[in-house]
Amino acid sequence: MDVREQDEWDAGHAPEASLFPLSELQSRVEELPEGERLLVVCHSGMRSMRATAWLRSEGYDAVNVIGGMVAWTHAGGALTANAADS
Repeated sequence: MDVREQDEWDAGHAPEASLFPLSELQSRVEELPEGERLLVVCHSGMRSMRATAWLRSEGYDAVNVIGGMVAWTHAGGALTANAADS
């Protein structure tokens, strides 16, 4: 799950990720799958660290992706970008 904001997501995200901006996470928590491990990512790992801590406090099995999308792209991870709205 990607906790970056929409514009960051649109610029590029992991193909199988779902967008849950940190600013919306608490209000959208009911949309999260129960009983599954959640891999949480942001740009560099700071927002995802906060999101992971909160998710764990709510009983979710959440793991912070250290280094975020910076590390993902540096390691050659695939990206999908959304076309900009016209």
